[in-house]
Amino acid sequence: MREPIIINESPTPLEPGCIDVFASARSAEHHLEAWYADESYFACDLDGLVLEILPNFETGGVSIVECAEEPARPDLAETFLRSYLDSLRYRKGRKKAELSDTWLRSVSVEEMAEVSLRYAIE
Repeated sequence: MREPIIINESPTPLEPGCIDVFASARSAEHHLEAWYADESYFACDLDGLVLEILPNFETGGVSIVECAEEPARPDLAETFLRSYLDSLRYRKGRKKAELSDTWLRSVSVEEMAEVSLRYAIE
């Protein structure tokens, strides 16, 4: 898995909803509650590797694992990172990212990942 870990909390998992970005799988496992495993949220890493959110009965939380049956979706990783960065400009109570529309339209997925990690949940 390549960081960051991207979770799309959308009732339609392939369309951007509330996007959470985690610095690592371990960080996501630490912060997500067990009920996340019951939802149809989409999770992936920077390369679009599809991840599963499974219940972890030992910890009462979740485990993040690779989903062997699903092909990688780098297009969704890029779409969700772009949506996440765009939303940072409007979130109250958070340090606003100074990101222009022009930058968001032209930046590479690697650059988006680098900036996303500055604001990711640790």
